[in-house]
Amino acid sequence: MRSDGQTGILSGNRTIIIGSGNATSPLFPTPEGHQGEEGAIGIFNHDLQLTNVKMFGGSGDERFYNYCQDINHDFYFLGYSFSQDYDLPGNYNLGEANDFWIVKTDSNFNKIWSKNFGGSNSAGDLATSSWHGNFLFHNNSLLYFGSSVTPEDLPDFDINCGNLLIPPVPVVKLDAWLVAFDLSTSVSELHLPLVEYTIFPNPNNGSFQLQFPFSNIEKQLFVYNINGEEIYTTPIYETEKAVIVLPNLPNGIYYVALTGKDLFYASELIIFQ
Repeated sequence: MRSDGQTGILSGNRTIIIGSGNATSPLFPTPEGHQGEEGAIGIFNHDLQLTNVKMFGGSGDERFYNYCQDINHDFYFLGYSFSQDYDLPGNYNLGEANDFWIVKTDSNFNKIWSKNFGGSNSAGDLATSSWHGNFLFHNNSLLYFGSSVTPEDLPDFDINCGNLLIPPVPVVKLDAWLVAFDLSTSVSELHLPLVEYTIFPNPNNGSFQLQFPFSNIEKQLFVYNINGEEIYTTPIYETEKAVIVLPNLPNGIYYVALTGKDLFYASELIIFQ
């Protein structure tokens, strides 16, 4: 693991160090298919012995630079991402340049959601090894203040302001950039119940089976994208197993919720064509 990011103190006199890790690490392996560098979290005990490493990413290179916590002790990790698969919902540049990236985890570093943002150019000084911005939780919002590379034409994805440079431009210019994320409408709202059913296979291409341990309950299936928008729903009448075929959806992370009388279960779904 390489630490280019923040260091902090956790409960129990533990130390957290974030940065990047090797997806092929034999000591802390990542799921099959992950490659290159991952956004990494290293946990050390009170004797500064490494006790655990959690890594998130995909088939490209990712890195964490900063983190903060909310009032529920959930974590938010800020970095950059290249991947369009596995832990990443997408990439604005189709993997040609990096995006800004936030991952939310619970207090045990289990992923709740992952979001990329930015524009068609690289992710400002997060693309380097010397980030000088700030990232914090305040009033149920995440605030990021750093730099972004101004696109040639505005607006551009999430960057809808900036200084348009008049050619010829001798060097690449960076703009100061303030971004606020309203967590009251976050997809973390979908991370409430425990998973009580099985999605198989997962990842899949949009076709999968649901297996559930309960019977004779009217159920409704909902599928949400990473932004919490409902993109598919259907009733389910089967008692033990159902086959679901979703419409053609882009690769990424989705959330499946199964509801009924006194019933609400949710789980993560990964689509990879």
